[in-house]
Amino acid sequence: MNADREDMKKKNRGTVLKLIATGRCSSRIELSREMHLTKTAISKIVTELMENGYLIETKKQENADLGRNPIGLGIADTSPLVIGILIMRDFCEAVLCNLKLEILRSEKISRGWKDQEELMETVYSLADQMMLGTDRAGGIGVACIGPLDSIEGVIESPPYFNGIHDVPLAKLLEERYHLPVFCDNDNQSAALAEKLFGIGRGYQDIFLTGLSSGVGCGIIIGNEKYQSSSGYTPEIGHLSIDYQGEKCVCGNRGCLELYLNSRTVLKRMREATGKFYDYKTFCEQWENLEIGGIFEDLVEKLSSALVSVVNILNPDLIILGHDGVWWPQRYVQQLEELVNERKFSNHQTRTQIVKASYLDKTAVLGGACNAIQQYFQGELL
Repeated sequence: MNADREDMKKKNRGTVLKLIATGRCSSRIELSREMHLTKTAISKIVTELMENGYLIETKKQENADLGRNPIGLGIADTSPLVIGILIMRDFCEAVLCNLKLEILRSEKISRGWKDQEELMETVYSLADQMMLGTDRAGGIGVACIGPLDSIEGVIESPPYFNGIHDVPLAKLLEERYHLPVFCDNDNQSAALAEKLFGIGRGYQDIFLTGLSSGVGCGIIIGNEKYQSSSGYTPEIGHLSIDYQGEKCVCGNRGCLELYLNSRTVLKRMREATGKFYDYKTFCEQWENLEIGGIFEDLVEKLSSALVSVVNILNPDLIILGHDGVWWPQRYVQQLEELVNERKFSNHQTRTQIVKASYLDKTAVLGGACNAIQQYFQGELL
């Protein structure tokens, strides 16, 4: 019984911190209404969090009806900071954030990793830079390409990763920095960032698909990040849209990733135009007939996969991440039209498709959120 009581107290402390940090509540009264707890219980939790340096009282805007300035609540400058690290095939990125997901420091290194040693040297260099001058780092969150064992924090064997495999990422970081480390797939992490702080707030069921050198996805179901007991994350990139198609590295045929990965798309666009632009710049050239024709094809292929996703999961919201954030809005709207036209059920509710609100920072901020979420669940308080 005592253990259950302590677990509930821990969860309530985390929830209070979450509601303040994400801007959903800004006073004791709002917390009491949102959490269905008495004002006395909320005041006790708030006092404890203030004494431990997590919260601070602030003055809210004057309310003439109340006749005085109500006391607000905010995240204290003494609260812990978290480090977010993103590991991709051709770059690594790191951010130092507070519990409101505000970026205090950021650094990115672009390179192709020849082996595990070079990869980890880069990760250590970035983490060292984030740690410089602060003693408030309370945890490290990592977002990484897959396949990834998110429970053990091990990078298994990502394709096109120069043979780098079985990297005990969490263990290596914990041994070096003596901080708790939390790892997840890059797109799962991005979905969490959008759910907590971004365009996904207010939605219970979210599906994010990230278009990069691979095609991945992140899933939020019932306000919680999807997590299988195996530790492995879902992979929309290896959903087949043509069973007679080209053979994929995974062994399947006609996988979505074969057609939507950024390397293949860039090659098509460069061959069609004779230009050597990057992905973002090509997206800005969408009125070019050759580029427009390629986007028409990409929309058809991606919609085929997303219709299957909607028929299985019925998400409230679909988010485009990684290079998908640069897609012209015209084709995002076209994609939404096709999915809603072709989905099997629930035509009364429109499935919205939007671009990630944090754009190209979404995944690395998702890494930070893997650690922030532990505070919001009361585990690190």
